[in-house]
Amino acid sequence: IMERATDDERADRDDESARRAALLREMIAMLERSEGVNGAKADGPLSPCKEEGEEESPGRFGAAGDDDDDDDEGQITFDDLASRVQELAEITPGAPELEAGLSWCAKLLLKELKIATVKTRKQVDLKYADGHKLRVLLDNEEVLVDIAKEARFPVPREVLASVRAACLEGWRVWRAQKRKDFMKAAKMLALAKETLPWVVANSLASVLSTTVGTMSMHYRAEALKTLQTGA
Repeated sequence: IMERATDDERADRDDESARRAALLREMIAMLERSEGVNGAKADGPLSPCKEEGEEESPGRFGAAGDDDDDDDEGQITFDDLASRVQELAEITPGAPELEAGLSWCAKLLLKELKIATVKTRKQVDLKYADGHKLRVLLDNEEVLVDIAKEARFPVPREVLASVRAACLEGWRVWRAQKRKDFMKAAKMLALAKETLPWVVANSLASVLSTTVGTMSMHYRAEALKTLQTGA
């Protein structure tokens, strides 16, 4: 009975591995169709492939915009593909689909880093203005390396070098943005310090005016009381 259970578990594991590999292959095929096998086209990636039994929403599939398009909805992102690669690597490290998956992960991360760096520097798009989106992408370099170790495949050296160069530029832009934010905060504090005496004086004047008004009302009430008593 134990041997039969072991065989069943092995069969289930093989079926799950085949399912995850098929999902990864489908996602890679979509990327190759939308960006070209060598990633030469500038068109954005297609939307992620859906799980079995998952309903397809209108407009979910289809090519995305160019590199300046900041709308990630319906597009395959680094996070989407990295999740598929990691799922397969967890159950079948060394699977042949993982090599292409890692290569595309690096390409997508490189593309997203470049877009986020430019938009953070320009300070036009509010989604990137605070530098948070760029900061999250910068941490994904380490995520990529960790997944590669788990998958037992190296990230292509040339692409990895480009990712690291993009990260260096991204960190420079992110730090520059943080310095600008610090300077803005310092200026606001300085401005508040300069206006503080006026705020205090205005508050004192308001308190004094209220006090005088209250005393005037109290005096009138006492005078009226005195007149009524004398009558």
